[in-house]
Amino acid sequence: MRFRFAIVGGGLTATAMLTHFVDRARQAAHQALVDPGLIEIQVFEKKDTFGPGFPHCDTVVLPFHITNMCAEDMGIMPGRSDDFQRWLDRNLQALQKDRPEPCPHFSSPDIIDRPCNHYPRAFMGEYLKNRFHEAVEDALALGIQVDLYRGCEVTDLTEREHSVRLTVKRIASG
Repeated sequence: MRFRFAIVGGGLTATAMLTHFVDRARQAAHQALVDPGLIEIQVFEKKDTFGPGFPHCDTVVLPFHITNMCAEDMGIMPGRSDDFQRWLDRNLQALQKDRPEPCPHFSSPDIIDRPCNHYPRAFMGEYLKNRFHEAVEDALALGIQVDLYRGCEVTDLTEREHSVRLTVKRIASG
């Protein structure tokens, strides 16, 4: 029997859910509790980009929009709340090269290594894009089928006996 899961939306919550699901599936597979080859995941996102969602999307946020939580508390990886800060520590120079506008402020000695760092929301968006795509790659490596539907909006869902049916609209074609 196949197990089909749908994730509606492709932002922060979807990224965290997919990441956690794949992590749990990996653990269950190692314990021979589940065959990942029997799992299908479908992700539906209205926009073209998976990961950042509206509040962290680089096409929406401005350079002065910053995260409203400490970076060390914003990770989505299971058991690693500081994952965002660690990811930033490894990727900050590349992010600064791609986005020079806010960088002098966020790379000044007065800001770096403070107890609570706040960064541009676009940086969180890049982290979420990265984690989303890593989760997809990990799922595929386990044998989980992953289908990504860009530009698709779930408009309705109907509960049937032991399942849920989604009604999906392609944004471009209606």
